[in-house]
Amino acid sequence: MAQEFNTIPETESDKQEAKAREILGSAGKNLVIHSDWKFDNGKNIHVGDNFLTNYN
Repeated sequence: MAQEFNTIPETESDKQEAKAREILGSAGKNLVIHSDWKFDNGKNIHVGDNFLTNYN
């Protein structure tokens, strides 16, 4: 799933957010995850409002 997420262009932020919400266990409002996101099991990841993660 990480590879699938990372192939979505950053210009398609709505698609990125939808895919991230599908992967994560739960997420609050204003979710931003930049490409080259790495994880083993997204269902164990829970984030709150205004969450941003960058690459590297």
